[in-house]
Amino acid sequence: MSAPPGEIRQHELMQSMCRIKNEMLDEDEIEMEESDDLGKCAVSQQDLNELPRSKVYKNSVCPHVFSDKIFTVMDAHGRVKCPQPGCNKMLSRNVMSPMSE
Repeated sequence: MSAPPGEIRQHELMQSMCRIKNEMLDEDEIEMEESDDLGKCAVSQQDLNELPRSKVYKNSVCPHVFSDKIFTVMDAHGRVKCPQPGCNKMLSRNVMSPMSE
């Protein structure tokens, strides 16, 4: 006994939706892999991908990351405006943590 035509179309539609969802998930994974590039430090201009993670610092205020050279600037000025162009968040030692954590 075969299924009514309406049920067959609904099943085909569900299969298509699942296939599209899986394709979208695959694209998201590719974007995540590409976003692993940390870029250059706005302070030292060092390629952050070439540094050990223990020398790369993130912060809890903005999404930008820096080499440990950010502390040289902080030692001289205390709280500093994020050196990433266009970001106006204020950074201090207490909001910084190494990427290796």
